[in-house]
Amino acid sequence: MVDALRGEADVALNEQIARVNPSTRMDLFLSMVQGSVMAPISIVKNVFGNIANVPLREMADMTAAGIDAALFGGKNNSYDIRSRTLKRIEAFGKSLPAAKRIILKGSNANPYELGTDIGNPLNFQRAWRNLFDAMSGEYQNAPVIRNVVEATVGVIPDIMLRLTQATDVPFRQAERARIVSELGKMRGLSDAQIRVATRNPKLMLISDKAKAAGQRGFTADDLGLIEFESARAVFQQDNVATEGVAGVNRFIRQKGGPVFYLLYRLMSLFQKTPINVAAEALQFTPAGVVRNWIDMSPRERRTATGRLIVGSIVGGAYYYLYGCS
Repeated sequence: MVDALRGEADVALNEQIARVNPSTRMDLFLSMVQGSVMAPISIVKNVFGNIANVPLREMADMTAAGIDAALFGGKNNSYDIRSRTLKRIEAFGKSLPAAKRIILKGSNANPYELGTDIGNPLNFQRAWRNLFDAMSGEYQNAPVIRNVVEATVGVIPDIMLRLTQATDVPFRQAERARIVSELGKMRGLSDAQIRVATRNPKLMLISDKAKAAGQRGFTADDLGLIEFESARAVFQQDNVATEGVAGVNRFIRQKGGPVFYLLYRLMSLFQKTPINVAAEALQFTPAGVVRNWIDMSPRERRTATGRLIVGSIVGGAYYYLYGCS
C-alpha cells in the first residue's frame, strides 16, 4: 500500500512539473531547432546505423565467446543464440506499444530533466491544455506567450523529437532483453526469474557478499552493465568523449551566459551522434583494448579482444580492396 501511495504521489508530482515546465525559453528554442534539423537525421542514422552495425557486433561477440570457451572454459561469457534471436524479437515487439505512447503523449510525464542539459521540454498538447486552463481560470499566471509558441511553432519539432525517441526504444529494449537473458544464465537464474528480470532487473538485485555466498541474482555492477549495453545499442552510451562534451556544455551554460550558450549550441547541434558513432568505431581498433584494460572485467576484456580481431579483419579487407590501388 505504501508503494502504491508513493507511486501515486510520483505521478501527481510529475504532472505538476509537466504543467510548470521548468525549462527556460532558451531550452525551448534549442529543442525547436533540434527537432527541426537534427531529429530527422538522427532517426535515419539510428535506424540504419544500428541495423548495419549488428553484423560487426555479432561477429565480435562470437569471437569473444570462442576465446573464452577455448582458453577459460567459457565462465566469463554467456553467448546464447536464443537470447540474440527470439529474446530480441520478443522484446522488440513488446516495446512497440511504449514507442506508440511516446509518439502520442510525448514528454508529458517528464518534460525536462532538472539540473541537466538533456530532455525534450516541448509538448504541444500540454501547451494547449495550459492555454485552455488559463482561459477557464484554472491556471492562474500561466505563461501565455510561451505556451502559444509551444502550441503552434513547436508542433513539428515536438513530433520529430518524439519520433526520434520512439525509434530508439525498440532497439534499446531488444538489446536490454538480450543482455539480461545472457547475464541471467551466467548468474544461474531460472527462465522464470529471467522473465521477471527482463521487466525489471532491479528485482534481482543482490549484494556482492550475497553473490560470493552463492546467491543467484544481479549485483550493482551487473545492473550497470545491462544499462550500458542497452544504451550502446542506440549510440547513446556514456564514454570519455560524451562526458567531456557534457562538461563543456554545462561550463559554457554557467559561465558564458544565455546568448553565448545559445550561439554555441546552435553551432554544435550534431555533436552527440558523431561522437557516439566515433566511439563505437574505436571499439574495433587498438584504442578499444588499451583504453582501460586494467579496470576491465574478464568479460569486457574478451569482448574488447573480439572487437579488435573483427576490426582488424574488416580493416585489412578494406585496405586490400580499396587501399592498394
